[in-house]
Amino acid sequence: MTASVIEETVMDASRVELLSLANEFNSLGATFFAMYITVVSGYLISTYLVGAQLTRRQLILVNSLFSLSALYFLWSMMSMWVAALGIYQRAGQGDGWTLNICLTYGFNTLLSISMLVGIFASLQFTQDIRRRERERENQG
Repeated sequence: MTASVIEETVMDASRVELLSLANEFNSLGATFFAMYITVVSGYLISTYLVGAQLTRRQLILVNSLFSLSALYFLWSMMSMWVAALGIYQRAGQGDGWTLNICLTYGFNTLLSISMLVGIFASLQFTQDIRRRERERENQG
């Protein structure tokens, strides 16, 4: 959905419809978060099991696919949650929702930063696995 479509929908919607739409965006954001966790877990497990045996080209391909998909899910999650917060803010104007909106923006920012750090930590984990295997081969 583009911003103009969302804006047109928001302009003509009742408060109940707005809250329902915001809940849908929250659900989509949670789905993208679950997909992010799935991709990161799969990457960590697979690189732990076979990361040391991958050639350089295979490693570049796997790391690129992992990075792109994890960043896509992170971006999609944040887009859905920011859209939901904007709708909540519009639906709740004058109802004292300002503190809740600010806290939610803060939580979403911390979560997205920690997810981004998780991507870099996962890539570093792969390098550590490969380094450990090389050291074992050199000793034995």
